[in-house]
Amino acid sequence: MKAIVVGYGLSGKVFHVPLLKAASIEVAAVVTRDEERRAQVRADCPQALLCDDLSAALSAEPDAVLVVVASTTASHTPLAIEALQAGRHVVVDKPVALTADEFRQVVDLAQASGRWVIPFQNRRWDADFLTLRGLLSQNALGEVVRYEARFDRYNPVVKDRWREHNVAGAGMLYDLGPHLIDQALQLFGRPDWVFCTLLQQRAGAQIDDGFELVLGKNDSSYPYVTLGASVFSSLGDAASGAPRFKVFGRQGTWLKSGFDPQEVPLRAGEIPIQIDWQTESESARGRLLDGVLQSETRTQAGVGQWPYFYVQVARAISGNGEPPVLASEAVVTCEVIDAALASHQRGIKVRL
Repeated sequence: MKAIVVGYGLSGKVFHVPLLKAASIEVAAVVTRDEERRAQVRADCPQALLCDDLSAALSAEPDAVLVVVASTTASHTPLAIEALQAGRHVVVDKPVALTADEFRQVVDLAQASGRWVIPFQNRRWDADFLTLRGLLSQNALGEVVRYEARFDRYNPVVKDRWREHNVAGAGMLYDLGPHLIDQALQLFGRPDWVFCTLLQQRAGAQIDDGFELVLGKNDSSYPYVTLGASVFSSLGDAASGAPRFKVFGRQGTWLKSGFDPQEVPLRAGEIPIQIDWQTESESARGRLLDGVLQSETRTQAGVGQWPYFYVQVARAISGNGEPPVLASEAVVTCEVIDAALASHQRGIKVRL
């Protein structure tokens, strides 16, 4: 199976290409005009054709059944539409589009053309998130009443990159929000309302460099969900730092610090050889606080499984099951982001 990758920045180079290779999907062509990135492609994928635009790649690689859109957010929709119109299946990096309405156009075209459009949500297979899903399936915490999830790092200096420029689709909410929102939706479903505050805290910041987001529902069984990100957490990467997850149930609490271990080896150029390929360190294991017994235990070290995404993409394209992430799920994520932006602008809760 062959694929065309559009964009070779952090997303294309570190996430998509290694995971495509892990799933035995050949990177037949890469679309980028940047000379430095072209040199990286030649080193990483010497067999891949280098193209200036998607049209050229589609013409040159008629046997490539998959197009991976890993470019800037504002370009996702037109590129996905071009690929679908050419009869290809599409993986779209997060956020899949600037708005929910925009992505619905892509979904409608995919359905009409009989092709898959698959949102890239690799963090469903984070080691810590898989551990949490296991705890909830075992009812280890009882009914969840409050859920807090964050991506906090120490990054106090604005960098000269498109995600930090004042352009459509830039900013922290568009960057990290889709991961946090998708995980919450997987656990608890669609909320009724959203309340959001966008932060702009660094000197010279052009866009939001942090956010605080609350999801709620007019149903006592839906937990109070708070999601957030900051660039001023000096212990955000450490297993002993501020919790990445704080999950409160009627019987217990789960606290988890540190980040999933898979990104570091991917940045170093490692190619996964199996789906469950990176295990958390012993120090990164979560803490399970039993409110009934008044005791504390450490949960098992989680195992990251990002390679599963493209393995299942290949199966879906071959007719062996559904994609790992459904387009309809990404529409809801976009709806939450739309509502979050409106909430910040108006200073009120916004109903979905």
